[in-house]
Parts: sequence; C-alpha cells; structure tokens
Amino acid sequence: MEELSGGHVLGFRAPSFSIVPGCEWALDVLVEEGYRYDSSLFPVRRPGYGYPDGGRDPHWLERPAGRLAEVPPATLRLGGINLPAAGGAYFRILPYGLARAAVRDSEGRGVPATFYIHPWEIDPDQPRMDVPLLTRVRHYSGLGRTLDRLRRLLGEFRFQPIADTVRGL
Repeated sequence: MEELSGGHVLGFRAPSFSIVPGCEWALDVLVEEGYRYDSSLFPVRRPGYGYPDGGRDPHWLERPAGRLAEVPPATLRLGGINLPAAGGAYFRILPYGLARAAVRDSEGRGVPATFYIHPWEIDPDQPRMDVPLLTRVRHYSGLGRTLDRLRRLLGEFRFQPIADTVRGL
C-alpha cells in the first residue's frame, strides 16, 4: 500500500473486526510494526466479532509495546446497547436513519464518527458467487442503494481522514 500511495500506512483495521477480547496481543504487534492507530475494536456485541466493552469514542490505548490510538467504528447507543452503524452491510441493509443518528450522536458528544465503506459495495453489478444464504444476504443486499446513501451521508456531514482524528486526540 505504501508503494501504491507514496506515503506511510499509519493505520490498521483487522479483517472482520477480528481483534476480539483475548486477542489484544495483536495490538502490540501493530505498535511494534509502527502503526499509529487502529480501528478494529468495534464496540458491539455480535457473534463472531465485536469488542463489547470497548470505548465508543477515539482514545489512546496504553499497551505493553507502546501507545496506540483506537478509532472505533461508529455506533448508536440505545437502551444500553451499542448498535453498529459505521458502514458496510449495516449501512447497506439497515435504515439510513441509523447511520445518520449515529453520526449526529457523535457530533453531539464532540467526537468524530468513524465510517467505512468497501469499494465493492458501490457496485450493484458485481458478479454473484454461489454462497450460503446468510453470506449472500450480508454481501449482496442493498448494493443498489449504497451509492445514493453514501452521497446523501457525505452531503449531510463533513468527514476527515482518520489521521486528522488521531492528531486531535
């Protein structure tokens, strides 16, 4: 990535938010490899991933290997539960208002909301694979509306690179 971008890669997000309780050693590896921030600790309770007791707002982690900024994906807290609203399938499948409410909630707390989107999620004509039903629903649902939703979100809110968020911590 550094060769392609011509700059240093400072941040990391684990595939499928796979840094879960008990796997914090991975954060030390990130520090040792020179990363300055991470966005893997999704503060939600969900089978297969999530870091339910993690903070919702950007913060510093003090690790045995050193200091690392954690910039968690956006959530909306309702009834004592963190609802995932940061992007991906949540953005494509759940009501648009959830993402909007999560960003507004972050703004109200004076912190930036972290949002992500995969490039393939704006391609409704991508090839379809023969995969199990749950995978098919999670991967292909809502593809036709992603770009319009993304344009709407970018029109309603101002976003900045995560590196700028980290500089402000």
